[in-house]
Amino acid sequence: DLHWRFQVGVLLFPVVIYAFMLIRTHFPINERVAAGIPYLTMLKQAGFVGAFIILVMVVLEIGRVFEYQPWLSWSVIGGLTLLYALVVRGNPGRALFIVLLLLMIPLATTELGTDAWIKDLIGPALANFNLSGTWVLIYTAFVMTVLRIFLIGPLSRVFSPLAILAICSAFAAVGIFMLAGAEAAAIILVFATIYGIGQSFFWPVTLGVVSEQFPEGGALTLNSIAAVGMLGVGIIGAPLLGNLQDNQVHNRLQDNEAIYAKYVDPEEKQSIFGAYRSVDQGVITQRNQRIEALEGTRSDQSATFGEVEARELEVLLGERDVFDGLTKDAKASALRFAAGPAVFMFLSYVVLILWFKSRGGYRPVELSGSGGDQSA
Repeated sequence: DLHWRFQVGVLLFPVVIYAFMLIRTHFPINERVAAGIPYLTMLKQAGFVGAFIILVMVVLEIGRVFEYQPWLSWSVIGGLTLLYALVVRGNPGRALFIVLLLLMIPLATTELGTDAWIKDLIGPALANFNLSGTWVLIYTAFVMTVLRIFLIGPLSRVFSPLAILAICSAFAAVGIFMLAGAEAAAIILVFATIYGIGQSFFWPVTLGVVSEQFPEGGALTLNSIAAVGMLGVGIIGAPLLGNLQDNQVHNRLQDNEAIYAKYVDPEEKQSIFGAYRSVDQGVITQRNQRIEALEGTRSDQSATFGEVEARELEVLLGERDVFDGLTKDAKASALRFAAGPAVFMFLSYVVLILWFKSRGGYRPVELSGSGGDQSA
């Protein structure tokens, strides 16, 4: 029941601890700087194509927050991309880095974007055991933490980083798809474990690949790929999943004309993926408040609870059950489609594995220390 500000305020505890830890900490010189790699060479690793992708994410999000006109955001994106292209002398950037940059969008969507759905879908099943759906997220986070601490070392001695990413993608796809229809607690536990395994190494291994393949990129490539992941899930991934869910719910509610007429907002909404119609949350709130009021009246011995009120409560409860059943099926169907990004990632990593194999296998890039431009 705590206000969300108090919940977020918990983050201040590790912030203060980190601050004390860092006050007297001395960091080594960046690998790029120590090797004498020029700053311009670092910029060329991302190139103007990478800069364009990053700028699209950053500027569009700023424009959304401050409600700028789209033409202004795109003008800024175009101007800054052109400036970057001039600075790097027309270098488009490393092709592999561009691919990894784009893959961060489905990666972050798979790791972060589906969590809320899984919590809502699994919630009713866990409610039978007096548990909240949030425990699924806590459990998968626990699995992820344990595997990151104890398993990444042994795994990296057996598999290449790209193979680990491909395996994680397969686990995530299976976990997400199967959790959509899970009802029994044991089944939920099994597929939540598979999903947790899939999530475990996406982010750190991707950063490891970037560090090993683009040491000349220094802090730029590492920070930009992480930024695209975080922004990508908010700007593209979450709206895509939301649009998919709303369309599935909209189509499923059409099976019941009365429910559809009452609960679907007649006004179309716009997103980056086109027009859609969503459920009117105000109607749901009013219904739930009315049910709560009627149930309170029924339990109050001093209040009058007649046949009219009893009939109204019966109708509202039946309506709620029908609505919840239809939307649950729709969300489950949408969640199955949400396994698509993980499948796409699996195929992409397999292609990258084959590409590296054709070049002699995956090997980290070693800086020569010559300070020359190796980005070509």
